[in-house]
Amino acid sequence: MKKKHEKNELINKLLRTPGSFTNQNFKDLLYLVSLPEFRKIIKRVFDINENDDINKLNNSGANKGIVGLANYYSRKMKNYVFNRRLRSKGRREYLIVAEGDSWFEHPLLLKDLTDYFRKNRRVLLYSLAYAGDWISNIVFEQEYIRELSIYDPEVFLISGGGNDLVGLNKLELLVHKPTREKWPHHLISEKELGEKILKQDFGNEETDAGKRKNMIIAGTKFLSRDFWALLQVLKVLYALIFTQIIESNKFNGLKIITQGYDFAIPSKRINPFRNHIRCILCRGEWLFFPLQRKGLNRTQKENVISAMIYHYNEMLINIGKYINRHTRRIKIFHIDCRGFLKRKDWDDELHPKSRIFKKIYKVYMKCILDDNMNNGQSVYRVRKEIN
Repeated sequence: MKKKHEKNELINKLLRTPGSFTNQNFKDLLYLVSLPEFRKIIKRVFDINENDDINKLNNSGANKGIVGLANYYSRKMKNYVFNRRLRSKGRREYLIVAEGDSWFEHPLLLKDLTDYFRKNRRVLLYSLAYAGDWISNIVFEQEYIRELSIYDPEVFLISGGGNDLVGLNKLELLVHKPTREKWPHHLISEKELGEKILKQDFGNEETDAGKRKNMIIAGTKFLSRDFWALLQVLKVLYALIFTQIIESNKFNGLKIITQGYDFAIPSKRINPFRNHIRCILCRGEWLFFPLQRKGLNRTQKENVISAMIYHYNEMLINIGKYINRHTRRIKIFHIDCRGFLKRKDWDDELHPKSRIFKKIYKVYMKCILDDNMNNGQSVYRVRKEIN
């Protein structure tokens, strides 16, 4: 009874006052709450009726319709090549399992990250990724546990969270109207956060470090309580992935690599040549129109997305460092793309162009090839590694 009361208190604290959720609360929640209960938590973040099927919320479309068909055949072809190469040449220097979203599996028009891994003769990559998939689906389905056990890879790549934030117009629930903007009380002061962002330096030739800092600070004021609650839920979901791998006691020495996207640009502009395909895949409407319906102008839209991407990456980096401090069985690394892409480098609102994916892939390979298990480096900044 005491545990049930404690668990309910933690869940209510997470949803009502997410900023006050401490590291100890985080550890306690991991211990007390089961996966089915996390489904209910996600429902509550988005005010979903308790009687509704969670699949209606997690209905990402990754395995349905034209998108699902394209995903299925693209992944099947990649894994056919994987199995053929494994049978003919045997295990390579690095066997990789990749799980995630459209940065790992973009079935049409673009070459994604795993397309470039597939060309590298030093590695064998088995893909579980689906365009449009959500990290909540990945955790609940647990397909990665089976495949990790089968292939016992040296490296596990995971990319997810973007669709959890923007899928099915959820973005509107995570943002205040312009008249309600305020500084989140749980964060360090606006001045302190600004100084921290300046030191991190996300500037490039198009948007310098000072301007990006101002965008993140301004956008942070628009983020609602639901955003911070969802960010904590995503933190717990990632922690569940890592702890499941650790507790299996099968994958000692495994490198796990996360990534948190770059500062995307809300835009309704679509390449006319690809317009028909984009309409089928609902591209071009992830960011711009949901934020427009909220009443935000162009500058405010870009500020909000900059803030979301900033805080999402910080969460991933922090959970990776937290896990690394508490275990030597695995090591978690993060590919930090923030500040690398310019406007011309985006193919649409969420995806870089193929040539940019190729550059990011090279940073992944540097992380994989580096003898970094003991050198303390856990974050690879794409802009600095490329330049």
